[in-house]
This record gives sequence, C-alpha cells and structure tokens, in this order.
Amino acid sequence: MITGALLPLTFVLLNRAFRDIDTRAVIPQEIIGTLRETPAFDGVPADALEYLARASVEVDLEPGAHLITQGDNVVDAAWVVVSGQIDVMIDGTRVARLERHDLVGEIALIHPQPRTADVIASAPSRLLKIDHETFLDVVLGGRAGGDHARVLASRRIDENTRR
Repeated sequence: MITGALLPLTFVLLNRAFRDIDTRAVIPQEIIGTLRETPAFDGVPADALEYLARASVEVDLEPGAHLITQGDNVVDAAWVVVSGQIDVMIDGTRVARLERHDLVGEIALIHPQPRTADVIASAPSRLLKIDHETFLDVVLGGRAGGDHARVLASRRIDENTRR
C-alpha cells in the first residue's frame, strides 16, 4: 500500500527534475542564428554551431569596459558580437569598430602570440564568449573540418601590419 502511494510521488518528483534538465538544455535560436551569420563560421555544420552555442557564455559590457588588452598573454577565449559596438585599438589608434556578427580575439587563439590590440566597448554591448578549446575544436578541428578562422586571422594580421 505504501509502495503504491510512493510511486506516483516519485514520478512527479522525477518528472519535474527531468523537465528542468530539458529546459536548461534548450539553446536559444537567437544564439545559433548569431553564430550562423558570423562570417568566420561560414560552412560550419549545424551540429557544430549547436555545440558552440551550448558552450558559449553571454557577456554584457558597458561603454569603456576592456575586453582584451594589447600585449596580454592571457589567451582564453574569442568573442562574437551579438549587439553593441566594440572598438579595436592598436597603440591607441582605433583600427576597427566591430558590430553584430563580428568575431574578435581569434588571432591569439589560432596563432599563439600576445594579444594584438586593445578591445574596448564603445556602447553597451552583448557578446558570446567562446572558450579557447571549444573554438579550436570547432573551427580548426574535426567538427567543422575547415580552417575558416585561420584564414580570417591571417587576413587580420596582414591588415594590422600594413597600418
């Protein structure tokens, strides 16, 4: 009799726990859409974009907040701009203004070296932070099967050295 009463209660509790897990597992389509429209991820398969979306963390920045410091040896992540504006400064001179779907921070991930620029929010901004290992796994490894970001990083290095 007691067992019969406990089964429905157990089902209710476990069902709620499983539903909570499902809720947390849902990836907002906006994040996948942002990654899909980021040029560095052109040609990346849908399952790899989903993997990136699951691993990414949204970061909000206020104007003047530093994301990256030129010369820094901390190479932990790349970021995709979701909204706002981000200025890229080399030796105090703005060389680029990044907006929605732009990628920043990938150069040091792909070509191990100190950070090549200061990256500062010039407006309230939201970014997706993608950790070093996840980024390299998707963009350079087996998940994407290509080297789109390596080409992009090489172009950026060339552009920066010409300035």
